[in-house]
Amino acid sequence: MVRHGFAIRLGLPWAAPRRALVLDVSEGGVGLLSPEAIERGTVVRVELELVPGRGPVLARGTVRWCRLHPGGAWEFALGVQFAGLEAAQAEVLSRVVRGCRAVS
Repeated sequence: MVRHGFAIRLGLPWAAPRRALVLDVSEGGVGLLSPEAIERGTVVRVELELVPGRGPVLARGTVRWCRLHPGGAWEFALGVQFAGLEAAQAEVLSRVVRGCRAVS
């Protein structure tokens, strides 16, 4: 798992994409902070800019949990499990996660 703290775009089925803050990333999913609650089971689109200049990793995922995270504008913590990553996207994600593990 890699801990970050950068903002991403989170696509929601009922609204324009929102910003969310990354708590951690793994090959299986991403932990986020969001200004709004997102119901468990909601399918979302995540755009992660992991490697500057290579474009974002685009992933669909399902919200597995959402809980109150008081403090500031990011009031909710949620976990998104990735689903159906394309092979190239999965490889970029895996390479970044492995590289960060080697450094830490």
